Amino acid sequence: RMGNLVQRWNAARAEAEAEEEAEAEEARRDARPRSIAELEAERHARLEEWRGSLTEEERAGNSNFAPVKGDWRARVAGRRGAGGAND
Repeated sequence: RMGNLVQRWNAARAEAEAEEEAEAEEARRDARPRSIAELEAERHARLEEWRGSLTEEERAGNSNFAPVKGDWRARVAGRRGAGGAND
C-alpha cells in the first residue's frame, strides 16, 4: 500500500517538473533580446524603487549614502601619493 502512494507521488512530481521545464522552454523561446537602453531603463527603475524604500534613518546611518564634499579625486590622489605602496 505504501509503495503505491510513493509511486503516485513520484509520478505527480515528475509531471510537475515536466510542466515547469516546458514553461521555461516556452519562456526562453518567446523572450526577445532587449536593447541596452531598455536594460538601463529597467535598472534605473529598480534603483529608484530601492532608493525610495530606504528610510531617513537608514540613509543617515550609512556613510555610503552621504554626499561627497569637495574634490574626491584630489583627496584620493593625495592619499595615494602620501601612502606609497600600502594603497
